[in-house]
Amino acid sequence: SNPARPRRRVVAIAPPPTFSSPLEEGASKLTHFHPMDAVYEGNEPMSDWERDLLGFSPNYRGNINNPRNRGNTAEESENCSVFIMNLPVDTTVKELLDALVALGPFGKVYQTHVMPPYGIHPMASARLMMWDRWSARRVLNVIQEGRLVLRGQVARPIWDKNVRVPDARPQDYLSRTLLITGPVHIVDAEYLYDYLNERIFFQTQRVSVLSEFEEKRELRWIFGSFYAQAQPAHMALRRRWPPGTGVSIMFGIDPM
Repeated sequence: SNPARPRRRVVAIAPPPTFSSPLEEGASKLTHFHPMDAVYEGNEPMSDWERDLLGFSPNYRGNINNPRNRGNTAEESENCSVFIMNLPVDTTVKELLDALVALGPFGKVYQTHVMPPYGIHPMASARLMMWDRWSARRVLNVIQEGRLVLRGQVARPIWDKNVRVPDARPQDYLSRTLLITGPVHIVDAEYLYDYLNERIFFQTQRVSVLSEFEEKRELRWIFGSFYAQAQPAHMALRRRWPPGTGVSIMFGIDPM
């Protein structure tokens, strides 16, 4: 009989050392890459809810930012990452996600990474990791049908050669969308952008005001990724405005 195929280690994905998208297209604000640890100001110990958010038991006290401590393995049949080729050279995360949203629904986005042309590749490419295999397969199938076209370029997809699955447990409430509610002087897109920009790397697909009444506002912030973007943004905002301060930070629905 054939020997069992060896299991592959999951490749840990780090956010790229590049600039983040501005709040609005054409805006001049830029941010440089910050390591995810930067969100934990002053090396404060993480709370149980923060550990749970990252997919670890509250009793675990190792370094949760070290991929070797996660211990995940995955089969090729569990791969949740799609590699997308033949994109315009200056494709942005926002442009890619906007185009995919129009072709959905697909499911929740775990991480998006757009790469400029390099080596023998004259076009840009992207890695899109979904929260589950079914969602990733739907993305792959739709792009294979030739339906993802950016500025005349028909995208081509394959399964990512490095088997990738999300590091965090796929709790239903987690997503790359944050719903932020509170006083208008705090829940202000420019103010929150500057606050987050000093602490973490992030990319924005869209920011919109859902409601505003009597000096209270609800803002919906859709990040380019859950991993290393919406995830630490939620932590950074909760640390600055914990429960009882009049500011609510919750996860919302992914538009994909």
